[in-house]
Amino acid sequence: MNSDMTVTPLKNKLDGSITENDKRADLVEQAIQYPINHTRREIRSSVQTLPAILKERTILVVAGALCLLTVFNLIRGSRGVSYYQYQAIRNRWQGVADIVFAGDSRTQFSVCPQAVQQGITARALNYACGGLQYNSAYFDRLRRIVDPHSSMRQIVFGITPVNFFAQEMIEEDAPVATSRMEPMLHRIMPALFELTNPFFAAKNIFHPDGWVYSLENTETLSGVTYYRDFLYAHNQVSQAKINLFLDEIRQMVQEGYHPCAYRAPASDELFEVDTRYSGFNYALFRQQFIEAGGRWLEAPQSRWKTIDGIHMQKESAESFSRELGKILADQATDERYN
Repeated sequence: MNSDMTVTPLKNKLDGSITENDKRADLVEQAIQYPINHTRREIRSSVQTLPAILKERTILVVAGALCLLTVFNLIRGSRGVSYYQYQAIRNRWQGVADIVFAGDSRTQFSVCPQAVQQGITARALNYACGGLQYNSAYFDRLRRIVDPHSSMRQIVFGITPVNFFAQEMIEEDAPVATSRMEPMLHRIMPALFELTNPFFAAKNIFHPDGWVYSLENTETLSGVTYYRDFLYAHNQVSQAKINLFLDEIRQMVQEGYHPCAYRAPASDELFEVDTRYSGFNYALFRQQFIEAGGRWLEAPQSRWKTIDGIHMQKESAESFSRELGKILADQATDERYN
């Protein structure tokens, strides 16, 4: 009898004293004990193999995740870089451009440097930042990006009311690592950041020349509603910020830079909201910018498709950028600017 079973009545009696009742009792006892002991053996076996099962399944899960990350990187690699790499690349720019585009996310999404270069022979980069307010630190960064030996030395500003809010909305620097491992993880698996940040992973492609475009191609006005009901309800344009900007333009002109500006394109609905709710006067600003020594560019404003009323769709951004490049080339040969 199995050692797992309890002692039966037959083992407690001498051989000559076993009766039929004892035999029947023994059979009943075995019938009761067998499922109990079988269950005990199964439990012990499961407990013993559980670590091995968990280890095996953990390895399979990790291997599957690495495969997905690899596929994600291969797909994304042909179109852009990770957000962390995007910021790190831009922060390393120094003396590498003839033309630098500056502004907030409207410029970040609407200016494709490669398309600009189809209209003008120049090294162009996009250093726009979402939610940007112009300040001295940002101007210093723009100066460092421009090649000091370039004959162009152009800094082109996409102007929006957000640029002149009294309250700073963002930091322009790349994300700060929270641990020693984080930069290494981003170098080994660039997709990790995007997988933990669905907004960036699902919507945007980041290019090493500074351009960003969205994978979405459905036109909505969700951004216009946000600007009207929230952004402009809690922020107003500061004349002091405008004055600081114009002072920087005057300083740039004295230093030999060629600052240009244009009204950053968006939907007609957003321009109406800008005019009614932001407190920003584009016509007055244009005049002040020219008086400060800058060159105003009449960039095309209509017919562009956006994803939210604010940010251009990919094809529209490429078309706009080609036209902007031609405008820059034309003004470079204009006698008024030579």
